[in-house]
Amino acid sequence: MDGWTRGGRRAGVSMADDPRILLLGAGHASLLAARDLRAGLPRAAITLVDAASEARYSGMLPGTIAGHYAPDRMRTDLHGFAARHGLDFVQGRVCGLDPAARRVSLADGRVLPYDLAALDLGSHAAMPEIPGFARHAVPAKPIDGLEARLAGAASAVLIGGGLAGAEIALALRHRGLDPVTLIEAGPVAGSALRPRTRRHLAAALDRAGIRVIPQARVAAVQADGVMLTDGRHIAAALTIGTGGARAQDWPARTLPVDAAGFIRVTPTLQVEGYPTLFAA
Repeated sequence: MDGWTRGGRRAGVSMADDPRILLLGAGHASLLAARDLRAGLPRAAITLVDAASEARYSGMLPGTIAGHYAPDRMRTDLHGFAARHGLDFVQGRVCGLDPAARRVSLADGRVLPYDLAALDLGSHAAMPEIPGFARHAVPAKPIDGLEARLAGAASAVLIGGGLAGAEIALALRHRGLDPVTLIEAGPVAGSALRPRTRRHLAAALDRAGIRVIPQARVAAVQADGVMLTDGRHIAAALTIGTGGARAQDWPARTLPVDAAGFIRVTPTLQVEGYPTLFAA
């Protein structure tokens, strides 16, 4: 929402000086925009909505896992943040949005009206298509679930060998977990890296003693590890999904989305067809 002015004008949208603004999700965009929105619209009723009472900065997750940062350093208390920036804070999980009526539905039944809203709910790394994942594994995002499951874990297997998976695997080894196994359906890091950089990453994983299994697919997640489609069983106390970002399910019911389920936006981050709704 960069570029809002004191008249509340942006990309063809204008409104009164006291609009109802919803920041839906305490992601980076919402938290960074809050101060400028409050300065530009001092009389606006700005409400931050999030399912959790704390926001966690995902960029610091590997360093926190490794022990380089204390866990509190990547957390932001949302009640305190809202108070400091003159916002209201509503703790609740967004489960629906009617862009025509400008109404947001929360999982507990509450409905919040708005004049302007911005979605910053983030993605997830759950893999519901893999049998047993929901019961026995934990996605790397949302972060709070992974933090809780790490306590006491002695070994881990990661499903997804992209950059996120490789970085978290290295962090887990630095933390002391052993063994740590990285499983990827293709080559580790795939096309995300140039060949020379990919060789450096492979060498780093090898030095750390991380077992890498490329060109492999997971058939099921079990309480004591994962079963591959070729019949091999990989034992681990903790299974983590790191197979890339996936969209939330509910936006596809009422908003324009792409083939992967992510919300389609214009160059100004306005949702296509709905100039009073933004998405990051």
